[in-house]
Amino acid sequence: MAVNQKTTNQQSTPPAKKVGYKWVIHTVLVCLLLSILIEFGGVLTGTWGSDHSKNTTDEYLQQLKMDTHGEKFLISPASALNGFIGGLGKIGLTMDDFLFEQTALPAASDEDNFTDRGKRRIKELQNHLSTGINIVTLSTICVLIKLGYFLSMLPLLLITISPIFHCGWIERLDRKYRGVRDSDFKLDMAVNGTKLFFAGSVSLYLFLPIFVNPVFVLIPLFTCVAVGSYFVAAHFVKYV
Repeated sequence: MAVNQKTTNQQSTPPAKKVGYKWVIHTVLVCLLLSILIEFGGVLTGTWGSDHSKNTTDEYLQQLKMDTHGEKFLISPASALNGFIGGLGKIGLTMDDFLFEQTALPAASDEDNFTDRGKRRIKELQNHLSTGINIVTLSTICVLIKLGYFLSMLPLLLITISPIFHCGWIERLDRKYRGVRDSDFKLDMAVNGTKLFFAGSVSLYLFLPIFVNPVFVLIPLFTCVAVGSYFVAAHFVKYV
């Protein structure tokens, strides 16, 4: 009976959720989708023109070209993206050629059933589809470049967090030896606050379709996360 009861309890226990690379991939895909939707929304509402995504992409590509010390990155933001960006460019050109062939206007003749108004509508449809494909392609390139810069600066995040986390650990040990007790509430606030701020800031940086120098975004972000890691270490109750 005891064995059966133990087996039943093990079977009734729900499996633990795996949080890892899948969560990261889903987050990046959601950010990409939001970036594309915002870009389309800006074009439809007249906030910016249809060439906004192209101009933004040009600025990010120019930023990569100006980074003459890219080979000194532990993870170069450019090398991992060159092949993928080239592939996206070929896909965009192929789709443009396909749309042109499918919606090409027939030669004018006496037996032509298309009116001038119909020709204009087909031409407008061709332009709209081509613009839509370009927006999706260029928005994807922008998100990938931002992601590349974020990955290239992860060593800086570790370098920033390590000494500050160690300071928090020393603070925790000092309070432990002085007999000061901490509650789980402080630890939960520190952990959840740091995670929410980090994930929210990175997501906002990825999906906003505007050009911002990555250094001016990621260095302040990493500094704030490092401060959060100090409070996590300082209020961690389970140190021995």
